Amino acid sequence: MIGSLLFSVVALQTAGPVLDPASFYGMRTYTTNAEFSCMPEKLTVGFAPESVDDLSLHFLKEDGTEVVGKGVYGDDTNYPAFKVIRIQGAIVALPDPGKYRGELRHKGTTVSVLPFEIRKISEGDEFNPTYFWDFITPVDKMGTLSFSNTKADATVWVTWWNAPRREGIAMKSAATMALYHNGKMVASGTPTNFQEPQNQRWIMRMDGIKGFEQFRKENLLKLEGVVEGRLMMGTKALRTFKWSISGGKVKPIARSEGSYAPRTDYWMPRGLAGIKQGYQFYHLEEQYWSSSD
Repeated sequence: MIGSLLFSVVALQTAGPVLDPASFYGMRTYTTNAEFSCMPEKLTVGFAPESVDDLSLHFLKEDGTEVVGKGVYGDDTNYPAFKVIRIQGAIVALPDPGKYRGELRHKGTTVSVLPFEIRKISEGDEFNPTYFWDFITPVDKMGTLSFSNTKADATVWVTWWNAPRREGIAMKSAATMALYHNGKMVASGTPTNFQEPQNQRWIMRMDGIKGFEQFRKENLLKLEGVVEGRLMMGTKALRTFKWSISGGKVKPIARSEGSYAPRTDYWMPRGLAGIKQGYQFYHLEEQYWSSSD
């Protein structure tokens, strides 16, 4: 048993770098330009190599034709297994609609594959047409439950994606994420307003629901069974997520298990917080994915 555990740990450590999909699909996009553009910055790489010069980021069409391939530079973090990378040259422009994939490569070998699609959509009339791009990803109906893995009183966060224009959500509409256990609300966040129409990642801190009572990691992990996250806009449910907790642990999805194959589709159960809040200080966090009902 010990031998097999050691083998699993060694295999995981030597399997190669992994690009966190939350950081890739959460990158900034520009959807009203003549070409679809994105800014792959602050991307999290787990099991990072000693030198980021051995890494490169590539954008390919569905048929494998490479559109963009760039080297990266990176920031060290307080965690040796993680680096934060940026591409060399800030903007990636993709002129043609269609299906694509992002690839992280280590010494030329593909180690992470992240597919997406872009669509060019026209609005207005034939005399005054306008265009925008839609960025469609596998995480559009997904979310994460996350918290620091080092502190019992760590803040609990829920992250999700919305595409207001695609989903018919009016600008400045407000939505609130809340957590429920056995049908009872146990935590809620401050309402957020949809200010931009494109697909993007949203993050909300989970707070206690009685006055200023706190809701922390220790409160969450004391719960047993299913915890449900509901994103509500008035009486309309935009997203419903479910996480299972047992014995003080949240169950990860299958593709976050260390033995998941193919390795290029593996999603780490860890991430770096601070990136999504826009800070330069990063701390390690648990990251549990869920698909919306």
